[in-house]
Amino acid sequence: MPHDHNEWQNLDDYFFARRNWTPGPILVIFVLTLCLEIANITSLIESESWDSLMRYLALNTVALAMIAIALLSKHPRIVRVARLG
Repeated sequence: MPHDHNEWQNLDDYFFARRNWTPGPILVIFVLTLCLEIANITSLIESESWDSLMRYLALNTVALAMIAIALLSKHPRIVRVARLG
């Protein structure tokens, strides 16, 4: 929360200016989780379970894209939409 309420008339602007504190750590945890799941991915490849592998890759690619959009976007509305996804 802002210490000087006169400096920030709108709390949305305050939190948008500090938005990297939310999706940044989420992105780090997401990537670390993907690293832990490498054994799971290799077992999907070895068992030739291509449908499961494609579903896994599609879901994680979309999730990674949404987190990256929320982190890198310069417009507050795009960040809100990316966080809802």
